[in-house]
Amino acid sequence: RGLQNKVLEAMAAAKPVVLTTPAATGIHAQNGIHCIVADDPTRFADQVVTLLADAEQCKRIGQAARRYVVEHYSWDREMAKLESLLAESAIPLTRP
Repeated sequence: RGLQNKVLEAMAAAKPVVLTTPAATGIHAQNGIHCIVADDPTRFADQVVTLLADAEQCKRIGQAARRYVVEHYSWDREMAKLESLLAESAIPLTRP
């Protein structure tokens, strides 16, 4: 899903991310450590304002987010998974 890729890109860039539960689906980062999950619009806005006012928290969450992405995601590892799935599901082509 495209949104998760954008979240991972921001995290890889050490940016603190506030996101909703649907946007966090499949990422498995820890709320409050690697990102902040807030589904209610008021809480979401409050979390953004809190981050904007606290440079240390921004830095801490951003750095944790970057470490998380580096430890759990890599193009080589993800492409190997895809290649394995494709190889397993390949139907041999035969000529008549």
